[in-house]
Amino acid sequence: MPWPLVPLSEVVALQRGHDLPSRLRKPGVVPVVGSAGISGFHSEAIVPGPGLVIGRSGASIGKATYVTTPYWPLNTGLYATSFRGNEPYWVYLALGQLDLAQLNSGSAQPSLNRNNLGGLRVSRPPKPAQRAIAEVLGALDDKIAANAVLRDSSRELRGASLRVALNGGQVKVFLGEGTVLLGRGKAPSYTQSAKGVLVINQKCVRDGTVALDQARLAEVMREPQLAFGDVLVNSTGMGTLGRVGVWRHSVPAFPDSHVTVLRFADDFVDPWVGAEAVLASQAAIEALGEGSTGQTELSRKALAALQLTLPERASQVQLGLKLRALHAREHQASEESGSLAKLRDFLLPHLMSGRITVREAEERVEEVL
Repeated sequence: MPWPLVPLSEVVALQRGHDLPSRLRKPGVVPVVGSAGISGFHSEAIVPGPGLVIGRSGASIGKATYVTTPYWPLNTGLYATSFRGNEPYWVYLALGQLDLAQLNSGSAQPSLNRNNLGGLRVSRPPKPAQRAIAEVLGALDDKIAANAVLRDSSRELRGASLRVALNGGQVKVFLGEGTVLLGRGKAPSYTQSAKGVLVINQKCVRDGTVALDQARLAEVMREPQLAFGDVLVNSTGMGTLGRVGVWRHSVPAFPDSHVTVLRFADDFVDPWVGAEAVLASQAAIEALGEGSTGQTELSRKALAALQLTLPERASQVQLGLKLRALHAREHQASEESGSLAKLRDFLLPHLMSGRITVREAEERVEEVL
């Protein structure tokens, strides 16, 4: 049975946050929450937890952030001064169902019009149902958050493992000595084809991984296909030049003209060790860019001349095995989080509207947790 619709003003009271310049922040553990989420920490809280902040301006307009502890809300967001007797986490979920960006004031800088917020209508179940909804969806969010910690710790351990191995002895080589620098693709036309293959561009290469959700479909006829373990380097553009990623997927994919591919020779270095060493050299790779301020390019010649620091060959086998295991753990956590997020996104609107019961949702969640 659908829940009754009520104005948002009966669900939560919102107020603009408070300024806190970086120069005035003191070391502490209190979250400082702005329009895009937690932006830092401070020694003093001005709002007790649990709390809720909604981005009111910029690219993060309408983004909701939930915190469980006392916090400092910045003036780039609106924060909850009262939950009107409702379950706080349920309020956070309810706001996630609203298209708050539609309330943009219409100025050159996107801004949330607070005066229009109160008139929005939301489905409000009784307090016990709110608590039950918060618990079942909160369990999914908690697991996704735990997986994020596991993923990040695995990445940190990969880098730390490489540094420890280097302390046991190292060799210096030029990157071009033992890699095949594949020619860049020929900038395929970005049109969707019946065959539909993935084309990786510079926007897909980020932070040591490849964002498949940003890959585009394209017609590709005779381009070299990516192989598992290939290292991808964004070689053109401003802001993202020198980003390094590693292709750890088995689906067919092709690089476009903005990406240079490094493929390690079998007798040169363990590919997992080589990839980690290139990731560790990202700052040096970013510094290799040449060109005008309007367009910067990283040449294959400059990339091949980069000196890479590797552990001695005798230690690479064991290090490679460790890196494989850490990646497997990271990949499993990411895959599980993706599945949990899909389930959460499916259950959320159905629970919030009353179209399915909490018990039905719990049964689905129990199957995956």
